[in-house]
Amino acid sequence: MKDKNLFSEDEFPYEALARIGLSKEMIQDLPEAELMRLRNGVATSPMLLVIDKGNGVSDVALASIFLKRNPVDNKVHHVVIAQMPSIDLSDYPAEIQDALNQGYSVFSKLPLSPIAGTSPGFYQVNRSLNCVMFMPSSEELNNSLMEIINKERVSIQEVRKLFHNGLMTIYKDGNPLTFGIDLNSETGLRIIEGDKLDWRKEAGLTEKYNFGLNGCWKLCKNGGLEYIPEDAYDDEMIEALREANDQALSR
Repeated sequence: MKDKNLFSEDEFPYEALARIGLSKEMIQDLPEAELMRLRNGVATSPMLLVIDKGNGVSDVALASIFLKRNPVDNKVHHVVIAQMPSIDLSDYPAEIQDALNQGYSVFSKLPLSPIAGTSPGFYQVNRSLNCVMFMPSSEELNNSLMEIINKERVSIQEVRKLFHNGLMTIYKDGNPLTFGIDLNSETGLRIIEGDKLDWRKEAGLTEKYNFGLNGCWKLCKNGGLEYIPEDAYDDEMIEALREANDQALSR
């Protein structure tokens, strides 16, 4: 990684970082690769941090952090992405299970795990770490989204799609630019030049339905794949195939 030095170490929010268990001395002792990530605004490797669960309750959990600059006051703040050591989604609502199994981030006002406490936020599966990640919805995240609104001149209604497993595509000089929350990305917000299909490919998402010439590989609730012959498609799969065809024709 090339060191871009977006943030100097003098700008690090040491007092705020101390509240999550990272003293200034601990930060100074971080491996150079991790310090470079912080200076570049990239998420660190997971480390044991104190996670605020709301209502004055906290817990220790594996989490990554990255730094952002507030466009309003130019101050540097941190964003925490906690990792919950479980990938069992059986207690999650069915529609949320589907989205998480496909690799999407899911926003929930109600806590879906004890680590979240009372905090609303985004959840997403990380298959390589075999865990569910959680990022609280915070003032820092809202500032990042407002920065997009102001810079790209899009409506708040469009940005709200990001809170509902959605992607937002805008056009600059006739070329598509797509935004989406992705806790597996370096900053929690993935922005790519391309449309929604391009975004999903770059994010490495597994679609629920992967249609072929003779049938379809369907993503199961456990994250595995099941082959469905074309003559066994149900109504949902037929509708998904129609939408996939329409989207392919519009590209």
